[in-house]
Amino acid sequence: MLRSLLPVSRPGRWLVPAFFLGVLLLGLAVYRDYGVSWDEPVDRLNGAVNAKYVAERLAPELARRQANYALIPRLMDYPDQDHGVVFELPSALLLKALGLQEPQQAYHARHLMIFLLYWGGLLAFYGLARLRFRDWRLALLGTAVLLLSPRLFADAFYNAKDGLFLAFFTVGMYTLARLLRRPTAGRALGHALATGATIALRVNGVLLVPLTLLGLGLWLGRQRGRGGARAALVLGLWLAGSAVVTVACWPFLWEQPGAHLLQAFRNFSQFSRGAGSVLTGGGWVPARELPWYYAPQWLLITTPLAYTAGFGLGAACWLMRYLPRLRRVLRTYAGSLDVLTGAWLLGPLVAVVLFGSVLYDGWRHLYFIYPAFVLAGLHGVQGLLRWRRQWRRPARRQLALAALAALALGALEPLWRIWRDHPHQQVYFSLLSPATIEAGYERDYWALSYRTGLEWILAHDPRPLITVGSYRPEPIYNNLQILPPAQRQRLQQRYRGQAEYFISNYRWHPETYADSVGREVYQLRVNGLKVLSVFRRP
Repeated sequence: MLRSLLPVSRPGRWLVPAFFLGVLLLGLAVYRDYGVSWDEPVDRLNGAVNAKYVAERLAPELARRQANYALIPRLMDYPDQDHGVVFELPSALLLKALGLQEPQQAYHARHLMIFLLYWGGLLAFYGLARLRFRDWRLALLGTAVLLLSPRLFADAFYNAKDGLFLAFFTVGMYTLARLLRRPTAGRALGHALATGATIALRVNGVLLVPLTLLGLGLWLGRQRGRGGARAALVLGLWLAGSAVVTVACWPFLWEQPGAHLLQAFRNFSQFSRGAGSVLTGGGWVPARELPWYYAPQWLLITTPLAYTAGFGLGAACWLMRYLPRLRRVLRTYAGSLDVLTGAWLLGPLVAVVLFGSVLYDGWRHLYFIYPAFVLAGLHGVQGLLRWRRQWRRPARRQLALAALAALALGALEPLWRIWRDHPHQQVYFSLLSPATIEAGYERDYWALSYRTGLEWILAHDPRPLITVGSYRPEPIYNNLQILPPAQRQRLQQRYRGQAEYFISNYRWHPETYADSVGREVYQLRVNGLKVLSVFRRP
């Protein structure tokens, strides 16, 4: 499928495969470097709960013979029963089949699987950008921008929720773009597979439904009264296929598909478990009362400035192209893709406001709109290249060239930060000083930095048994699992008042700790931002 998108020119024929091979090798080199995020043990349990449910229906005797059968909750009694498991269920079965039950091995394998799927999302983005711009160089540039966005780079290794949803949704948009280019039964079924898998990963994948209906409507408009029968066939195959794939990949829907899907969507749109108040803008705000600009603000302060400038320029190019000749543009394939890109970017932002959806931990729940943000930025680069060739006045051509050079230089900053901040790119900020961030914004909300704190303690305290504690047990417990067994056995978890070492990543406690906590013996700073502290009690 993607083979047909390889460039015709000789440089592109080797450069594009070399790029993706290089990204793959990079991921294989660094996937072991990240800690265990706050939600990963719960996500793995979701997979085990669903695996038990499936096994009870397909092979009940075999299920009951499993050693941990009685310890795994029943799906219908489980509080997170409505979470999609299109990744968690297969990964749980695969780890079981491979015998990777030792915690460190299991988490390393898990992080590798997440990265490989995200890498597939990068391939899909390249294909989508290539279909839109018909220029492999712009498509490859956009893929590099998507990869080299520091926060998303880190999430590509451990975030099986937001990072993978971005990848799955991008695949869905790519299969939609192929369908709209040439609607066939095969492409309709391919898009159905992508749509169903995306919904089964996270229920707001249903956003692919209105986007697909909009795309088919624009395709019909381009046919000028013809193609109705083909559109009906494609629509029917896609809807039926999407429904079958969604239910098949999501055991929670097996018994009452319609009612349970509606329940999952309602729960997700108002999800508030674990989100009481959010630290943003210098103060605490209830998660149910966030201002409308919360998500756009977080997108702005955590996106590299060069990328944001490219987006602004691309939005201006969009308006300059569409406003004078809207009808003519909409009758083109490229114009249809641009409309879908705009809906992909703006629709979820508007929906969050209209539904009053609960957000927390920045804008991670909306990471899946970021590829649309990047596509818009490519319009800005394309506009500068066009102006560089077409403007008659030398001064204007030089201005376009200078703007391109400025964007290129600005793009070096996130590349440098990814290399220098590794493996803590998840706390990247493009704006605001470290002091401002420490006083009023979430930092390492995934608690990945605890791995670094535990490793520091092990390296600087030679005793065979060391006690550690924190404000909550989860961050320490999670990151103990990624350590080698011999190191893990040297650390024992205690309540914060009874432990020799106290570790904090300043979540829910942005203030400086009192001396009674102990003497600060280590602090992790990323680009000047204090991310984690280790205190030694007397």
